[in-house]
Amino acid sequence: MNNQEESFEKDKQIIIELVKENLQITFAGEIETFQKLWHPKAHRFGLGNSNELYSFSRDELCEHMQQLTAAKKDNPSLAQIEIIFDEIDFINIHQNLIASVAVKWHMTMQDSMGKHYTYYHLAKHDNTWQIVNALDRGFEYKEE
Repeated sequence: MNNQEESFEKDKQIIIELVKENLQITFAGEIETFQKLWHPKAHRFGLGNSNELYSFSRDELCEHMQQLTAAKKDNPSLAQIEIIFDEIDFINIHQNLIASVAVKWHMTMQDSMGKHYTYYHLAKHDNTWQIVNALDRGFEYKEE
């Protein structure tokens, strides 16, 4: 394996671990870690069941995480939600500086399931990969 291939494989593993960690810490409310993974100007876009596009800045996501953490204390069923990584559909890395990753994951809730497909765009800044934008297609449905 040449240096370029080694560098690609190393970056690939770092990016995979980053997106997996992002899924876990976001729902867990680990804001300090979240802020390290997301660029300060990053945004998360999403399409839910109604196909309405929504957008949150990194700061708005942090506020949402704080609200969710507080809500979990009052609603034990929220604390039982599980985020489960399914697979990386694809990963592209260009010149060791920018990357795109498509991730399949799901969440289990007390009486429903959420299936998600998220595209992450990342950039390497100061030799560290960070999420600069995410686009999520989530679909929630009741389990029979």
